[in-house]
Amino acid sequence: MPVKVGCEVIVLSGASGGVGRQILASLVEVDKVIGIYNNHAIEHQIESLNFTGVKVDLTCSLSISEFIKNNQKILQNITLVHCAAAKTDGLLINYKESDWVDLMDINLKANFLLTKGLLPIMVKNGWGRIIHVSSVAGQQGAIGAAPYGASKMALIGLSRGIAKEYAKFGITSNVIELGYFEFGLFNVLSDLVKAQLLEQIPSKKLGNTKNIFNCIQFLMQSDYVNGSTINIDGGI
Repeated sequence: MPVKVGCEVIVLSGASGGVGRQILASLVEVDKVIGIYNNHAIEHQIESLNFTGVKVDLTCSLSISEFIKNNQKILQNITLVHCAAAKTDGLLINYKESDWVDLMDINLKANFLLTKGLLPIMVKNGWGRIIHVSSVAGQQGAIGAAPYGASKMALIGLSRGIAKEYAKFGITSNVIELGYFEFGLFNVLSDLVKAQLLEQIPSKKLGNTKNIFNCIQFLMQSDYVNGSTINIDGGI
């Protein structure tokens, strides 16, 4: 069973798909979870008294303000897990400016706006955990994924700045950088590309959900891990 860590609410962005959907069932065993979604409703995905799904446009500061206003009674002692992400591939020479803007809106601007909106509550409580989900695509680089990698690397700079600014208020900000997992985008790749990616992993196996959840629990419990980037990639 997951260990209770004393948090009051976990705010999980991107709860309807990808990493967010995979870790949701484990997070509700730890504390109350507010799962934020935009395009795909998630209420039907999980049945738990600890779970509330809320539709929020994370690229709109007004939508975020409304979310905070409507949920202020339960937004106390917050762990904020940023899983909302988009990925539009393409060689840079052909990449559309509109695709760049859309990608950065979801992968970076949304992270900034939601963190900014919840920080005053964390400061008032004297406690907060901010966890940004990044990708090895940022560190390694990948053909057709330069904008995506740029957005994920930018999270590291954002997180380290937040860590230095708000540590005195009992708030930590860290990044978990993910490799290749049993779910999500890996499963839509060709067999050839899958084999090439597996060859990069020393253990020659994909990660599973528990590795991500274990890291989140560790960061929730740790007050002296701050401004760090933790790679969960099997040794890539």
